[in-house]
Amino acid sequence: MASIRNDPKIYTTGSASIIANGNFGIILVTVEMEGNVSRQFQMALDTGSSSSCFDRDTLIIENYNLDNPIGKVKAETANGIIEMEVFEAETLSAFGITRHNVHIYVYDFLAHGITSSYQGVLGLDFFENTKFCIDMRDNTISVLPSSPFFSRQSDLSQ
Repeated sequence: MASIRNDPKIYTTGSASIIANGNFGIILVTVEMEGNVSRQFQMALDTGSSSSCFDRDTLIIENYNLDNPIGKVKAETANGIIEMEVFEAETLSAFGITRHNVHIYVYDFLAHGITSSYQGVLGLDFFENTKFCIDMRDNTISVLPSSPFFSRQSDLSQ
């Protein structure tokens, strides 16, 4: 992951910002989650992550009830296999996309030595059945409307 220098150049694209650091950047996305509490979070868009994950401490500070996870999952990361709790949110929204009754994964970043200025990772699971393009040259993110004429398999073969 790229580190953020003290004077980052920020490009705003709708609900996302690309924080440039030389030739690399962290794409921060404003994500709204509704559940027992409704809040907005700054999350890093991670195209290398198949799942979205929230920081446990952030959710506790925002008064989310984390007493009863619906399950646990193991995930492989660059630092090895980790275990995350699974909860359900009523909605998760970003880029004009709203997902309903979505499973969210929760991990205690700080307890595992992870400090960050963002509150989680928005993974590719959020974009399932969605076409999107990250244009690093123009610093834009485009989300294309779904088409009933293409199946997921035919989209991948083009």
